[in-house]
Amino acid sequence: MKRPQRKFSSSFCDHMLLNSAWPDYRSLEDLFFNLRGKGAYSATSYSAAKKGRPAPETFTNTFALALLHLATTSPSNYSGRQFARYLATRRVSVTTGTPFKDILNNIYDESDGGPNPFHLGIAGIGEAIGIYDRVRDVVRECSVARGEVDHAIEWMVTTVGRQIGGEKLSIEEAKRVASERMCCTAAEYAAQARRWCGFNPWTVIQTKGFSSAGGVSVVLPIQASTRELIIGGHMRSYDCGEEHLCCPSPILLLEACAERPSDLGGEPHRAKKQLFLALLAQCSMLARLSHQAPEEPLRILSFGGTPENRCILEAFGFRPVGAKMRDTGVEFLERLFPSGALDGPGATLRFFMSQIGKNIDHPPFPLDERKRG
Repeated sequence: MKRPQRKFSSSFCDHMLLNSAWPDYRSLEDLFFNLRGKGAYSATSYSAAKKGRPAPETFTNTFALALLHLATTSPSNYSGRQFARYLATRRVSVTTGTPFKDILNNIYDESDGGPNPFHLGIAGIGEAIGIYDRVRDVVRECSVARGEVDHAIEWMVTTVGRQIGGEKLSIEEAKRVASERMCCTAAEYAAQARRWCGFNPWTVIQTKGFSSAGGVSVVLPIQASTRELIIGGHMRSYDCGEEHLCCPSPILLLEACAERPSDLGGEPHRAKKQLFLALLAQCSMLARLSHQAPEEPLRILSFGGTPENRCILEAFGFRPVGAKMRDTGVEFLERLFPSGALDGPGATLRFFMSQIGKNIDHPPFPLDERKRG
């Protein structure tokens, strides 16, 4: 009989990752033995659980009990403190005799559609394969005329601010924190985004949630000279004007990718798979991977604006280029995606993106009927 399995919620996993709070698995071995006896501990289960994947309930329950034990008996333990901090954001206290089942209810997830593919690196393809043929039902135009670009940029800026300053920040506080980091207000960034949409509507797209837009992704197809200007410190990534762009382009600038916060209309169980798939579709269309493979590798430039974003980029094989963005000081990271088999994982992801593009092209996708630049 198959053992029951549970998975931690994406918000709990994100909190532990962002705050580097996952304890070293070896440090848990003795504690697991004391709490549940030999057999409850498993390094394999721990690896799965940290990524939001299902793991044996015996393991996840014991892990939660271990963190609760650390939070209540070892105040100096960092992982225990972060566990208590996460629960506090959900109005659950570890010091008031809260029933253990209530603690479990606040860290488990039953319905958000599985693990966060952004945290799985190249392996995230496996989470998107099941829905990639529905990409036309996932991507949604971000309309300038309907004011959707401004709203979408507000989601992005709010998310950045909270990743830097904490999830408890109000919308306005988060926007202020993000603006200080970016050296640019939400309104100024939105004005740029409207211009990018005028160049090509694929540069700023939304994802379709269950009943409304669920997230936003911003990718710019840039010229080789633009890349040199950006990493050379002569301009910020979001200073790009139409003269810096070209489409199709084998060089893409991944500017932003964010879910819609719940207090800005986001749905309780936001679909990360859809956002992941939409981003891959966006890259495919701006590089035109489904039409012909460029002679040079697909190059994607981005930056680690927050600790979480940097972890995600590194999981996908992005590496520092040895340069930081003008004014903000955030570090640039880059990944090459070859067309051949010289780099297996990168080539696999590039092939998957090209297949997504074919799914969009036949029949023509609504966004594709608009100006391409």
